[in-house]
Amino acid sequence: MLHGPYFALHPEDPQQRLIRRAVEIVRNGGLMVYPTDSCYALGCHIGDKSAMERVRRIRQVDENHHFTLVCRDLSELGQYAIVDNIQYRAAQGVDARKLYIHPQGEPGSAQTLLNRSAIP
Repeated sequence: MLHGPYFALHPEDPQQRLIRRAVEIVRNGGLMVYPTDSCYALGCHIGDKSAMERVRRIRQVDENHHFTLVCRDLSELGQYAIVDNIQYRAAQGVDARKLYIHPQGEPGSAQTLLNRSAIP
């Protein structure tokens, strides 16, 4: 069984103190459980190999399992993947909470993310 703090955030006015604490936990190797449009997902800090391994163990998936990169907005997506103008324009009119894009990544982009030592 997993143990850790539980944060209930107000949907319209989230408490900044709780958000800062959650960010600190994740940046220090903690895992998070967050709601999606259909269930809950496990998340960790990008590039944290130890945390990613814990997610794999919990979910009982192998090292070839693909992780989802959650971006704050469409402009951030361009830092990690190739998104052409047609894809970008199509995505602009969609509720971002329900948008899942599987763009082609730059050669080595996934490996680059995993090898970055200081990711904000």
